[in-house]
Amino acid sequence: MKFVTLLSHGVLCGVISLGLAARLSAQNPSFALTFSAPASTPLAPGGSTASYVATGQLTTTGLLPVDQGAQGWSLSMSADGGGTITGVTTAGTIVDTLFDVGFNKTEVTSGAGNEGAISAVVLSFEHPVTLPPAGSVDIVKVTVQVPVKQPKDLDGDGAVDCDPVDSRVFYVDGRKGAGQPVDTKITYKGQSFVPSKGQAITRVCPVLPPRVLSFRVDVIGGQATGDEQNGNTPWSFEVAPRSGNVDVVAGVHLVSHLPADDPTNGAQGWSISVRTEPCFNVATVTTAGTAVQDLSDPTAPGFNKTEIIDPAKNSGQLGVVSAVVLSLTEQINLAPESDSLILKISGKIDAAGLSAPGQCTDACKVEVVGPDAAGLKGSGQPVQTAITVGGETKKPGISGAAISLCQKAQISFIRGNANEDSKVDIGDAIFIINYLFRSGPPSGCLDASDANDDGKVNLDDASYLINYGFLGSLLPPPAPFPACGPDPTDDAMVCADSSRGC
Repeated sequence: MKFVTLLSHGVLCGVISLGLAARLSAQNPSFALTFSAPASTPLAPGGSTASYVATGQLTTTGLLPVDQGAQGWSLSMSADGGGTITGVTTAGTIVDTLFDVGFNKTEVTSGAGNEGAISAVVLSFEHPVTLPPAGSVDIVKVTVQVPVKQPKDLDGDGAVDCDPVDSRVFYVDGRKGAGQPVDTKITYKGQSFVPSKGQAITRVCPVLPPRVLSFRVDVIGGQATGDEQNGNTPWSFEVAPRSGNVDVVAGVHLVSHLPADDPTNGAQGWSISVRTEPCFNVATVTTAGTAVQDLSDPTAPGFNKTEIIDPAKNSGQLGVVSAVVLSLTEQINLAPESDSLILKISGKIDAAGLSAPGQCTDACKVEVVGPDAAGLKGSGQPVQTAITVGGETKKPGISGAAISLCQKAQISFIRGNANEDSKVDIGDAIFIINYLFRSGPPSGCLDASDANDDGKVNLDDASYLINYGFLGSLLPPPAPFPACGPDPTDDAMVCADSSRGC
């Protein structure tokens, strides 16, 4: 009997404790109101207004799973940054799911100092319908309309820029609809609670028309690794370990978005100053192998002065200049709608400081000097960055390159394991022969197929494996062999990351 009594007493205490905890929890729920909205809203050029939808959420914490949640709420909402709430609804929210013989008054408010919206909701007057006791739910949606500032030249480079509008939607108190002013509150078990009030900001910016004319610097053989930052596109160039000075070629493109109905409506000539940092040791600059060479006509010669500048004449600045007229006597021009390589700048960047796979050098910049800045000086006068169309000089937009050298990841493999079956045998020799002479598949790791480590895959590699494996006339293949490992030799052979040889 004592055992039963004690057990009953323990269960009773547990029930009392749970009930007490629930009551204490019920006295201190926490409610938070937030808005979610798009971070930015682009729109077609020329529009005078933009609109977006912000969704209001209610987050409940501090209640036990056995509790009920909020029974209703009243919200006052507004917008600024030039934005105006033009629509409000509970459609598409949890109100659609739970509403049961309740009350819902949701409307836009107007008048000086009263611009915004209100939403007053009771989920049910007759049944115990509430929100969940924990988590976030959507309870309202507002449509915000924002005036758009038309693009204009903000930085003086001759091209239009977005003049953004930051539109904010937020919770307030006191907006007045058809009834009395409404404060933002949450109702739980008949009691009103003041929630924390969040906001959301949406940047509104029109889609800009493409720059009519611009110069862009790319890296030939490199990889663009992100969006333009501070006027320079990040580029990476993968190099082998212990590379030392690496040859890098920067290509300057002239980008044209002119009306294409007239084929003569294209760039006839240009002048350009390109500034390089000391980390980019310029070796040569040329228009050979570019659109300039393609369009040159010996019977209608033009003008071309392209050279590396003397730092002593440019206050220590490094770089190149190029002045081109495609023809002095005939109508020769780039296509009106085109992206044309017009200049190649070869240089060297030092990769000696790279000591680990995946490590990259600091960004090394190759930049076009802006059309309003002082140009660099070659043999003649300082060269301004400009483009000529129809005899008129135009100010182009500019975009440079920030170049990094990144050491290749070292892939482990077994020398001679051409078929990637984790062992070296006669099958690898046959695999190489099939690849070379019978249209067989290439190895996923050419370095493994390079059995004699001479930097190429040919019949010698198959012969090497046969001589080593069956005639005993050669030493074992060079490292990595017989176990997996990285290639200690710098060569052009590569292994895919998915190589299955190890």
